[in-house]
Amino acid sequence: MTIRLLLGVVLTASLALGAAGCTPGQTTAPTPSSPPSSSVTGSPTASATATPTQTPTATQTLDAGQTAAVEAVKGGWAADAKIGADPSAFTKAEMAKEFGRYLGGDVLTSQVGYFTGLKSKGYRRLGDTTAVWIRASDVTDNHSSRGLEVHVTVCQDQTSLEVVDKAGAKVPEQYPAFNLRQYSVRKPAKETRWRVYGAVGASGECGR
Repeated sequence: MTIRLLLGVVLTASLALGAAGCTPGQTTAPTPSSPPSSSVTGSPTASATATPTQTPTATQTLDAGQTAAVEAVKGGWAADAKIGADPSAFTKAEMAKEFGRYLGGDVLTSQVGYFTGLKSKGYRRLGDTTAVWIRASDVTDNHSSRGLEVHVTVCQDQTSLEVVDKAGAKVPEQYPAFNLRQYSVRKPAKETRWRVYGAVGASGECGR
């Protein structure tokens, strides 16, 4: 597989959806979950643009900031898995609280809106996704209220992920087989927690 990369280097992995934790400096990657680009979804509002590409190395050693940023992305994916399995079991406020630990700004609003939409239609998600690879850019200090920022990029394998109705039948709106996505993860000034504040489609090839 030939991939045009953004800043950072490749980490290979194939883990179960919602896997918890991230080992600093290792090549393991969390499992992502991203809403399909169809009428079912309220995809997170982009607040970052894809960064220039460069040739990767085989592994990447993460510093504390990069590790915290990846943890935030993983937390958001785990929340996706938890709520997506049965959106009807959560109120809008409960969804916001669950996602609010890992997401902020428009991304939080959009993600809650997406799963609230699934709930209103009686839809839920089956299966999971795996990370073909994941990487993190260097930590950038914006010297503003934006604080510290890391771009976390992942190639997601979503071939086993499905959206179904109450009867378990597949609905017309489904996820693409593969999804290349870059997350803007920030620790705003005067805050202690890293959260995802932006998500955009990234440039390059993603698949097997």
